[in-house]
Parts: sequence; structure tokens; C-alpha cells
Amino acid sequence: MSLPVIVLAREEHFKAMKRLFEALEPYVNEVISRPEEVDNIVDKVLHDERIIQLMLDTTKEILEAYRGSPERNLPAIVSGTEAIKEKLLRHGIDLTEEIEMLIEHDVFMIKLRLEKQDEFHRIVKIFEDRYPDDLKEYVHAYLASVLLLCAIDRTSDQDKLRRLAEQLRRYAEILDIYTATFELMLEQETDTSIRSVHKTIESLKKALYGE
Repeated sequence: MSLPVIVLAREEHFKAMKRLFEALEPYVNEVISRPEEVDNIVDKVLHDERIIQLMLDTTKEILEAYRGSPERNLPAIVSGTEAIKEKLLRHGIDLTEEIEMLIEHDVFMIKLRLEKQDEFHRIVKIFEDRYPDDLKEYVHAYLASVLLLCAIDRTSDQDKLRRLAEQLRRYAEILDIYTATFELMLEQETDTSIRSVHKTIESLKKALYGE
């Protein structure tokens, strides 16, 4: 299984990413209109075979770009997400911490996939075999955050921005838990303490470390 890595890069040379965002536009417009229904909209995206292929192409493109020139491409990879943070701040909405969570997650996943491929595949295999519902939740949350970031990027309506930000905060916190989960799994030989009931970083660390 190939977990998606999709970012809002501003660089024009990300051709696959541009095609993906063009294909996602109808879904993004739905999210702008109905932020609270983002879960249902993500379900539709996951049933769109054209989008799935474009996500795979975009993920490959991002990984290849970072592998070829990490110093140059890392700023490009985080630039779009940083711009979202600044836009929200201009509208009086502070999502700084949550945006940083998303950036940290993307950078961590890119480095994990490129620098520790065996560990990446081990972690994915564990989730596929033992925690498929958690794996589905992860992919769902990741795509929801992508749609919400795109929606925020494309609207300046204050009320819609506030509602979109509320949803993005929820998904950023979910992804932050998964970042911590993956990081802790790298340090362990087994996953015997990981369970889907650990929905906060604090409870997860308690299970893994006995804190």
C-alpha cells in the first residue's frame, strides 16, 4: 500500500500535483460550501479512481523531487501550507500550532519513506494486518486535511474560513497522533501496546511507555 503524500507546493514544476488539484476542484468547492460534511466528501474522493491514480502520481513526484534536491525542495514543499497559516492569521484565525503539526507530519513521512523504507513498509504492514480501521482513519484524516487546506486557500469568506479552520484543527490533531504513533513504532520491535482506543498522544505514550 502507498500512503499519500500531498502538499500545497507553490512550485510550477510539480506537474502531477497541479493535475491532482485541478481534478480535486469540484470536491474542494463542496468542502467550501459545506465544511461540516467533509467526512462524506472524503468518502467520495476515495471512490474516485482517477483521483486515486493522481494521488499516487503526486506522491511519487514529491518523493522524487525531495530525493533529488532536499535542500531546494523542502521549502517548496512546505510553502503552500505556510501560506495558509499566514492567510488565516490575517483573518484573525490562529491555527499556527495545527499547521505546524501538518508540516511536521508531511516532512516526517517524506523522510521516513525515503530514508527508512524498510521501516516504513514494516509499519504499514502492521496496520494493514492488525489495525485496518486505524489505517483507513489515517488516510481519511490525511485527505480531509488536504481538502480543507485547499478550501481555505480558495475562499476569503470569514464565516467559511472559521468553519473550515474548526474542521482542520480536528484533523490536524488526529494526524499529530499518527505522527507520534509512527515515531514511537520506529523505536519499538513490536506494536503490542498500540490500540485504536488511544486517541490522544498522552494515552498513546502511556500505553507504549507505561508512563
